[in-house]
Amino acid sequence: MGDSELDYKGKLNKLRENLYKKLQEVRNQFSQIEKIKVEAIKKIDEFKSSTASELQKIEESIGKSKDLVPDSKEKLYSEIKTLKNEIEEKYNEIRKKITETTTPT
Repeated sequence: MGDSELDYKGKLNKLRENLYKKLQEVRNQFSQIEKIKVEAIKKIDEFKSSTASELQKIEESIGKSKDLVPDSKEKLYSEIKTLKNEIEEKYNEIRKKITETTTPT
């Protein structure tokens, strides 16, 4: 004798349970991704802040230096400016990548 309506409903309910179980697993994984994103943003923000601080100290040191001729100071300031721009560019690039990661609702 074949399967009854009750048997088929049991199979359908089992499939539904598996569906919701998998959905929950995926949501949990995306939750972990969100936590990783937050940590990554913290790290990149801290790096940018510490780098800006270090560059500021170097600039001040260059300005106070009596051993450097004005031409050397200008070259160093130019390099610092270039590095600041590069840091800002890379910071914005990585932050954009981090924040663009999508999560399902």
